[in-house]
Amino acid sequence: MNASRPAQEAERVVLASVLVFSGLLAQVAWLRVDDFEDGQGHREIWGAVLELAARGVPIDVLSVEDEIRGRGEHKLAGRSLARLGEEATRAAPILRRYAAEIRRRARIRRVREAALRVAEAARDPEAEPAAVEELLAEIGRDAPAVAAEGPTCARDVLQHLGERWAAGPPPRVPFGFPELDKVLGGGMEPGNLYVLGARPRVGKTALAIGIACDLAVPRSRQVVAGERPLRPVLFFSLEMTATQLIERALARESRCDLAAVRSQTPPEHARQALADGWCRLGLAPFWIDDRTRDVAEIRSRAMAFRATAVDQQVPPLIVIDYLQKARSDRREQRYTEIGDIARALKDLAKAAEAPVLALAQVNRMAAGRADQRPTLEDLREGGDIEAEADFVGLLHRPELTLTVDATADKRAAAAGLAELRVAKNRHGPEDLIKLAWIAQQTRFAPLERRAA
Repeated sequence: MNASRPAQEAERVVLASVLVFSGLLAQVAWLRVDDFEDGQGHREIWGAVLELAARGVPIDVLSVEDEIRGRGEHKLAGRSLARLGEEATRAAPILRRYAAEIRRRARIRRVREAALRVAEAARDPEAEPAAVEELLAEIGRDAPAVAAEGPTCARDVLQHLGERWAAGPPPRVPFGFPELDKVLGGGMEPGNLYVLGARPRVGKTALAIGIACDLAVPRSRQVVAGERPLRPVLFFSLEMTATQLIERALARESRCDLAAVRSQTPPEHARQALADGWCRLGLAPFWIDDRTRDVAEIRSRAMAFRATAVDQQVPPLIVIDYLQKARSDRREQRYTEIGDIARALKDLAKAAEAPVLALAQVNRMAAGRADQRPTLEDLREGGDIEAEADFVGLLHRPELTLTVDATADKRAAAAGLAELRVAKNRHGPEDLIKLAWIAQQTRFAPLERRAA
């Protein structure tokens, strides 16, 4: 449908089609009364249609006219009703397109009204910032309900799928580890939720920082010149400050010991590498938010970040470190709240059309098992994390579980080794990926590059 068609014409077409061909109502029954513009009588007519349908009364011009007359709404709605018949025949075949246009315009109208409320609140010099931010969050929370368009016919899905195939493979966001990316079909897929779980001290934040740097930080003068597009990253750090996060990223990029970076005493031979890493990090589209904990606000800020991206065809990576540190409106039980947060992050991935990587703590139950490797059941305060996630990777470093009486050979074999077990992969196989851990630089690398 031409986007320039007035909203009133789209509304007339939908109303007329349902009145003349009542069997079409199922295609557009998801429209709400307030999706229609006020003042034309269309809201009153649609309200009557939905009411008659709920009572099981056959829908036609006469039954709708009787209903709106009984409500005392005939003066305005009756005039509109009389003009609808001529619209129906030509519009029935593309009814859903007209209904989608009504919903699109209604959504724009609601966002405009919400923006006016935010602007009004922000003009008040006595306004509390939290109250204004809550108004912004309400827009984000309402978006999924506003966007819903009811069931979709398989034919329509196949048409959309054919268009995607014709356009080529969808963009993937690589993890940066070839074996893992192969298991995932090339990397993380926009719209999916990826959960990375580990015990404290294992290095889940270091792994997330490494993934972010591989995506966002330029690697050479050619990359800086624009030959390889950089992928934006939005990193919600709910545990570390932005400074602590960047110190770790700087140590990783410069291959310098983290202790030297944090104490600001790098050795002479590392200063040039540190300066190079500093410059490349400064060019990266790597954004850190270390203040936001409320999951509704996380969604609001992430959606704003996505909307302002320079290249809308390049999905960003959104990282949450870590999931159990987030908060939601529901506080009665922590288990229930964690489930709400996991669902909200999955919804965010779909709404932003970007992958969301959420780090998660696992509990200490694994310590009682022989090999001490974490399992899905060990996700701390698990809630519905496993159910909502498209992927769950569990990180383990054997050297951290060695007992005091472990032999020298065992210690040597475990030193610097890490395992990432793909415990859940909704769209592919499970697997066990071996990684190298370079402790001084707090970074992981593919095992074959352990000495790099």
